[in-house]
Parts: sequence; C-alpha cells; structure tokens
Amino acid sequence: QKDRYIAVKVTIISAAWPDFPGSHHATFVREITLGLASKGFDLTVITPKIYDESLKKEKDGPVLVKRFSFPSGGLLLSEHKRVPVIRMGIYFVAGIFTALWDVIRRKSAIIHAHWAIPTGTMGTIVSFLTRRPLVVSVHGGDVAEWGNKPYLRPFLYFALRSADAITTNNPRLVDSNKLNLSENKVHLIYAAGVDTNTFHPSNKDRSLITEHGLQLDQLTILCVANYIERKGQDRLIKALTELPGVQAVLIGAGQERDALEDLVKQHGLSDRIKILGAIKRELLPPWFRACDLFVLPSRYEAMGVVLLEALASGLPVVAARVGGIPNIIEHGRTGLLFENHDELVNSMRKIIHNEGLRKKLAAQGLVEVERRFSLSKQVEHMANVYHSVLR
Repeated sequence: QKDRYIAVKVTIISAAWPDFPGSHHATFVREITLGLASKGFDLTVITPKIYDESLKKEKDGPVLVKRFSFPSGGLLLSEHKRVPVIRMGIYFVAGIFTALWDVIRRKSAIIHAHWAIPTGTMGTIVSFLTRRPLVVSVHGGDVAEWGNKPYLRPFLYFALRSADAITTNNPRLVDSNKLNLSENKVHLIYAAGVDTNTFHPSNKDRSLITEHGLQLDQLTILCVANYIERKGQDRLIKALTELPGVQAVLIGAGQERDALEDLVKQHGLSDRIKILGAIKRELLPPWFRACDLFVLPSRYEAMGVVLLEALASGLPVVAARVGGIPNIIEHGRTGLLFENHDELVNSMRKIIHNEGLRKKLAAQGLVEVERRFSLSKQVEHMANVYHSVLR
C-alpha cells in the first residue's frame, strides 16, 4: 500500500513542532507526520521559529522542517497572555510566504494545516493562490479558545468553510450544521493516537524513583504536561496536601515551572514532589512504567494524547472532565474524571487505596487503547483523508 502514496507531496503548516531534544511541543503532530512519511508521502513541515537556538531548517527523519522567523518572544502564540496582534500579523505574512514558496517549488499536491487559527487561515490563502486542496486539522484550543474571540471567529469560519477536508479529535468542536458543512467533509481522527510499540506495560523498573530521591514504599503519581497555567499542575500539588504517604513526579517545560516549585515549597512538599524539566521523548516510557498512577489536572484539554500514553503503559488514570478528555476516558471504566478539588482528591484516594480498582481501570484502559487509539490506525485514517481530497 505504500506505493499508493509514493511521490504524493504534502506541505504541512503547523503552529508548533518540537523545537529541541526533549521538547513536548506538538509531539502528536510529529508522530502522525512521521507515520505518513513511512507510507511514502513526501512531506515538508512549515512551522514558526520560537527559540533562538531552534534550527531554521533540519531533517527530522525523512521529513524536512522549515522554520520561519517572527518576533516570538520565546513563546508560542498560544502561550501569550493576550492575543499578540502585531506578532501574529508578522507570523501570518512570514508563514504564508514560506509555505507558498514550498508548494510552488516542490509542486506539492496537498496543503495540510494543523490548527485552524492562524495556520488554517494561512493554508486557505496558500490553497487559493496555488489551487491545491486543503486539509485543516482542528485540535481544540484553536476553536475553544481563540475561536471564541469575536475578532478571530471570522478567520476560524473562513478556514473551515474553505477546507476540502477537516479532521478533529472531538466531534463537538466542529458544528457542521452551523458552518453549513457537508457531513463527509469532517473526519474523526484522534490526533496521532499512541505508538503501542513504544508505550506498553512491562515489569516495573523503579530505579528512576530512587534516583530522584523518592521512596520505593510510596505510591508514585506521574504528570507529564507543559508548565503552563491551563495544564493545572497547581491543582495536583494542592490535592497532594490532603494525601499523605503519596509522592509525585512532574515532567515538562514552560514558563510556570518556577511558580510550581515555589508552590511545592510553600506547602512543604519538596520531599514528596519532584519537578523535572523536559526530557527526550524516548526517555518517557520508562517513567510511565516506573509510576503507579497518572493524573492530568488540566483546566482545558482538547484531547490529551498523554492520556493515551498512560493507558497504553498500563497506568490507571485520573483526569479533569474538560474538553475532549471524556472522549478518551470513560468514567469508572477506563479511568476516573473530576470537576473540582474535592473530586480530584477523592478520585486519587479511591485509586491509591484500592489495588483492585487500579488493576481493573488499567486493564480496561489498555484494551480501549488497542481497540480505538493506536497510532497505526490514526495514520491510516489520515492517509485516507489525503487520498480523498485528491480524487
């Protein structure tokens, strides 16, 4: 089947891509892109240059990544407290010219924009100028956050109505009736799914726990997420003040790290909570296998790919009942969902003190991942979407 896609060139415009070894920016975009490349697609990624040390051009396996410059301030557009209008304008122009040149030079057959704002709008303009079909992938924040701002909503609608195909990880994000879209234009694809060859259960190796000064005789909670306000690690830290004898490891990168470390010290939890920086992605699976419970306390989450990684690793899960998380976690069957502080504490307490429940949730979660969320299935779905817009 690989021959079916050989020489099909695609220009991908993505609002984010891993910027350096250990970066967790848009790892799901990277994984599905590499999966598509393995099927024979010839792919180039156009993405913003966020950090000074980020390379302007690099090969990520078979995929060429080109970064366009704009005054980022060291942050993704979505990480700014307010919508950075001037920065976005420069971003918009630089990204369009970079993508347009790639499409013309390589004679790309398809344009694929990850996130509807601003990259979907950029893709729409490049598609119009080159007469190439456009796929727009909606990931959540672009619709639920920026799409709710009155001055950005027209750009969202413009991108979605102009697209030849739309993919989303949450069917509630794209209202076909409101947007006057045909039903066969919208495709449900769970981001990149999860690579079950990489994330899988195995005998626990607890050496990582002791290496970081934690205790082997205490249950260990893992949270992997960028250190930004909406990921809600502060909620987990406050919950642990009510759960003695439990420890946690937080892994990520972002501007809120110092504030989280201060919060840990303020509550006297430095001996029970370790806040680590970004680590290379290939070093994450051993952490999942070393810990006993995964908690994602986000204030908003379009989907939560990391939840799939936890389930695939055989971990029970506690997660916030927000965004697209309930599409992944079925409360009481594949994990426990919470809406407030008390529910978070009680959900964690139930799993901590009930080994049978831990095993039941983990086993059912593993079955669900293999049935619905494997990376190979999502890559095949996306390849079919590409094929459909070429007809």
